[in-house]
Amino acid sequence: MIANTCRPTGYETLWPWTRKRCSIYLYRTRTMAKKQACMTQRDAQDVGPIDYALRDRLVFSLRKYLTAKGYVETILPNEVDYFIRGAGAIRTSTGHFLRTNTEPEIWDSFTLPNRLFTFATFFRKESPSSLIHKEEFMVLDTYIRNPLAQDRQSSVHLLRWLRFLESELKLPRLSKLPILQVDHARFEQWKNSDRREHEPSIVMVTNYPEGESFFDAKSTKKGRTKKGEFFIVDGDISWEIGVFGFVGRNLNKKAQLCNYKFVTNPRDYENKIFGLCVGVERLALAYKRFSCIN
Repeated sequence: MIANTCRPTGYETLWPWTRKRCSIYLYRTRTMAKKQACMTQRDAQDVGPIDYALRDRLVFSLRKYLTAKGYVETILPNEVDYFIRGAGAIRTSTGHFLRTNTEPEIWDSFTLPNRLFTFATFFRKESPSSLIHKEEFMVLDTYIRNPLAQDRQSSVHLLRWLRFLESELKLPRLSKLPILQVDHARFEQWKNSDRREHEPSIVMVTNYPEGESFFDAKSTKKGRTKKGEFFIVDGDISWEIGVFGFVGRNLNKKAQLCNYKFVTNPRDYENKIFGLCVGVERLALAYKRFSCIN
């Protein structure tokens, strides 16, 4: 384990400045490992277990809602020939890779419908694995090409989805939670603080940095993108339930797409496709946690 990492062989023979840099690296590595374990435990506390029967009901109702709104469903295979470097790709015995994302494949072949959606299962190596960070999980991805102003109001869309689900399935009124909008930098400060108590709410985090993006359009703010995420917050617990924003070129140098053959140039659909995606199991967890909301 990282916490028990020993000094590398030949440490004492290194020059003093090299030994200092090595010690700093080891200290930071151990600190990050402890912090990650702590955050994983705090984020997953009192959230599960997952109600898979509820998840299936959510899928059925969301498909019904989107189809009525003019969305066309597309089906993507679970095995692909490409992978995303740094995304925990899992290789199969046939030499293919299990799907880790729908992008850019789903909108790279955006030819007929202006509105489409898909329910896809993702597979990613997680260390450690938890209810929030599972190695196999389901997502709903929706995309609108050439969206109007009302199509870009992600919080309005999310609330409409929630209200439909709550009416259709007689679920707790998650849609009654207040929606707060904060900048990514401020949200990270709150997550990493010792005092992170907060009233139950849906937090809309915007202005994600390029290092945490994947094919997201560039923002007017330096080093930022138009990507945003929705989080459920309750007390000192928080977990992501959705992501939204305009499609663009991949600005994240750490998450590189390998072996993928583009149908069109990413510049051709930059700022022309708007996406809203949710984790279906995570949404089911939210409804279970707030079962007392009427």
